[in-house]
Amino acid sequence: MKTCFHGVCACLLLIGAVVWAQDFRANIVGLVVDPSRAAIGSATVTATKEDSNVSRSTVTNSEGMYTLVGLDPGRYTVTITASGFTTVRRSGIVLQVAERLNLPITLEVGQVTESVTVVGEQELIQTSTATRGLVFDRVKMEELPIPGRTVFMLMTLSPGVDVDAAVIRAHGLLGP
Repeated sequence: MKTCFHGVCACLLLIGAVVWAQDFRANIVGLVVDPSRAAIGSATVTATKEDSNVSRSTVTNSEGMYTLVGLDPGRYTVTITASGFTTVRRSGIVLQVAERLNLPITLEVGQVTESVTVVGEQELIQTSTATRGLVFDRVKMEELPIPGRTVFMLMTLSPGVDVDAAVIRAHGLLGP
């Protein structure tokens, strides 16, 4: 009886670790360089969520690399500042669930009082990782013809996912 209890506890801990590892938050990574492609160390990179004004900041390392982790999905403005360079603002950056966005930045030499604001779309193809994902908004969820109207059937619409209908049916995930 005692070994069965320990086995159940071990399984619960393992399942908890796997579930905890599935993080929904996004990351922004990139390289900050000058016009000659030289890395800019000690530049401050700040991502501000546009709807809540919550910010997260980091500083580039000596190679100009930065990573902003744990960002909630949504629309962001990213601001990059460094001594002796113009400030760059990239607005309208949309982060999806569990996305890892590569955002390289080139700073121009100039006065600290100057700033450059870039408004535009980000790249649609993520080149920093080989993971795949698909985000469904509420309208898509309501309009898609999903068999059994279960959320598990959304897996069949995700790229690179092979779903065995017999296994899903055997586990009762297709609904009535």
